Amino acid sequence: METGKVQVKKELDWKLPVLIVLVLVVLIPMLSKVPKVEKAIDAIGTVTLDSEEVIAQAEEAYAALKPEQQAKVENYAVLVAARAEYECQVVEEAIGSIGKVTLDSEGAISHAEELFDALSGQDQQNVDNRNDLAKARRYYDRMVSAVQTARDAIDAIGTVTLQSGKLIKDARSAVDELSVLENSTGAQLVSALGDKMTVLTDAEAAYEACVVEYQYGQAMDLFNSKDYTQALSAFRDLISQYPGSAKVKDAKDQAFQCVLKLAEDAHNKGDQYTAMQMLKAEKDYASSDGYKTLMDKIVKRLTGSRPSNGAKMSDKIAWGWCELRVTADDKDICVKVVSKTDKSKVTMFYVRKGETASAKLENGSYHVYYTEGEYWFDKDHGFGDDATYGKAKNGLSLDSWISGNMVYYYRYDLDFSNTFNNDISTTSATSAEFWG
Repeated sequence: METGKVQVKKELDWKLPVLIVLVLVVLIPMLSKVPKVEKAIDAIGTVTLDSEEVIAQAEEAYAALKPEQQAKVENYAVLVAARAEYECQVVEEAIGSIGKVTLDSEGAISHAEELFDALSGQDQQNVDNRNDLAKARRYYDRMVSAVQTARDAIDAIGTVTLQSGKLIKDARSAVDELSVLENSTGAQLVSALGDKMTVLTDAEAAYEACVVEYQYGQAMDLFNSKDYTQALSAFRDLISQYPGSAKVKDAKDQAFQCVLKLAEDAHNKGDQYTAMQMLKAEKDYASSDGYKTLMDKIVKRLTGSRPSNGAKMSDKIAWGWCELRVTADDKDICVKVVSKTDKSKVTMFYVRKGETASAKLENGSYHVYYTEGEYWFDKDHGFGDDATYGKAKNGLSLDSWISGNMVYYYRYDLDFSNTFNNDISTTSATSAEFWG
């Protein structure tokens, strides 16, 4: 062997082991780090909101590896999945912490949205309560919009005039919608308007005062033009629409003046029924001079025109020997006798209080009705709405016959002042039975 070759061979013989040793010194520590990272990843276990530290430690250990070492970590996918799961849980916890949506929820909602938006599209789909986040944002935006709409509507009212009605109505509608939203969400929304609500209620009061003053003036114009029917309707509309107005007392007084004019006109035309009914409806003014004066006139007219005792208002039953005699007590009475077999056969007669009147009737069977009251108005209204009605329980069966030179006949007493002479049992009846 040549000397040079021997020298090279000798150098290789002692350098090769040294090189191998050096490689092993470098490689073995590198390979020993991979199992440690894998163990760190395995230590993560089930991912919870408390897993942030152990995941971060595993990620730091993995990041410290060289690329060729990272390639040898067999459970790296577990680390990636753990981080994704943890981030999803963080987002879910942020969404859950939003709770009941109120006007103070902007910070919590925005924070949850930022965390959610930072996730990948696939990870976002893994957030179980992602729909709750969208719903919370919709509710919040709707609340903010509704409050702002109400504020703007109230601000738009400005100085109140008779032309402010629509603006005030729109503002109230916006507040009402806010109340509905408040009831459905449980959030305090109306109170968020603050002083704006005072502005609205003041505007409503001011507008009502304008309208009332205007309508009162219109009604007074009708009254002064002697259109008392339309004026009365206008005053009553005002009273009905604005019962809490300070002008109501004046409107009621003027309405009564309209009634007086209309009732007096009816009285002068001979319609005492209408005149008295109109007055009786004004009980609050019964002590007034106008009321008492006109009522006295009506009563005087009715008293002077009441039918005479025994006056016939209808006489369609043929004269006969049989007799029905009626005695009144403390009220006037009107008696109506109707044939049971022919309703066209009717007689009606009047009995003044404290007196007796009678009707001669042909043989037959009859229904007997009566009505009594304080004042007789006419054949259409009788004793008016305060009348009472009655009837004979069994009606009458009348007969007459001649024996020799004598005529024998039935006579019945309907006696309201002395029951000893009363031959007829009575019971209550309806106005329809009497007037039918």
